[in-house]
Amino acid sequence: SYIPGRVHAIKTAVNPAPIEHASPWMAHRLIATGLSAAVILSVLYVVGLDLIAPFPWHPIMMTATYLGLMTQAILLMSSKGKSPTRQEKVSSHFYLNIGAAVCTLLGFIAILWSKFSRDKPHFVTLHAQVGLFAIILVLSQVPGSAGLAYPEFIKPYVEKMGGFAQVHKLHRLFGLVTYTAGIAAFVLAFYSHFWTGAVDGPVWYAITAAVVVTYALVSAQIVRLLKN
Repeated sequence: SYIPGRVHAIKTAVNPAPIEHASPWMAHRLIATGLSAAVILSVLYVVGLDLIAPFPWHPIMMTATYLGLMTQAILLMSSKGKSPTRQEKVSSHFYLNIGAAVCTLLGFIAILWSKFSRDKPHFVTLHAQVGLFAIILVLSQVPGSAGLAYPEFIKPYVEKMGGFAQVHKLHRLFGLVTYTAGIAAFVLAFYSHFWTGAVDGPVWYAITAAVVVTYALVSAQIVRLLKN
């Protein structure tokens, strides 16, 4: 006798649903995540966890911003497959960007506090100037992420900008510029007196290379999305 459920089960067993081949992206994400985690642990080890002094909070918060939250926010949106859903990814991306904005603001306050307490000049190095530019960009990303996470609030304005496809492309391009500025400031920090006084030789090159490779992997994902 004809049993629809059994026939469907047999067909499914014989011809299972195709499994999406996402190994290149998965490899990128695993390598980028592993390298960024190694850098985060290295910074924590070098800086220490002096929770009273303001300065240690600056590299800790900035590392969490760029190597932690922003890196994962970008990799999440470039992921393939049906799980998590696109809406889940957009929401998580938004909250990760919120976390990045909070961390970068706390890191900025920490360095200002440290400079004021030691009566040192502000924004005189290339690291400080590029870092300030990156902080402004990170904070500027929040409204864009909010609008894309809750599109019903910006729908009347999107049509004037060429539709959601164009807005998504602009958001990705702005994200690439923001991430690039943040990583540039991060690498410039490796030439500071504080860092070179604590890290040198092969370890310095290894940590710097880990940051550069992470940036290359993550930015490649943004470029891939821009081409779609």
